[in-house]
Amino acid sequence: MTETLEQTLVELINKTETAGDWLMDEIPEVIQQLLIWKGASSFLLWVTGVALIVASVKLFKRGLKECEQGGYLYKHDAAPAMIFIILPATVGIIMFFDCTTWLQIMLAPKIYLLEYAAQLMK
Repeated sequence: MTETLEQTLVELINKTETAGDWLMDEIPEVIQQLLIWKGASSFLLWVTGVALIVASVKLFKRGLKECEQGGYLYKHDAAPAMIFIILPATVGIIMFFDCTTWLQIMLAPKIYLLEYAAQLMK
């Protein structure tokens, strides 16, 4: 009985060592894939924010041009249309400044990983 128990324990220890070796071999690739995923998703959000800002500025300039050319009866008639310019611009500015994880990953990936691990520990 004790012989089979010892043999089972030895097999279990060997399997644990094998799994630990496999994990140690895979950790660098997992970290690289995590950095690529987080960086790409953050960069796409940042680009979306930039696009919203650019589109809002162009729409604002177009609205001003129409006001000057008499496209609206009065300048205050353009005010409701400005909400559709201000809201995307605000969202774009927030995305522009909030989604800079890609930049941190490019400049200091080790610091990002430390902060990410600390965030996971909370």
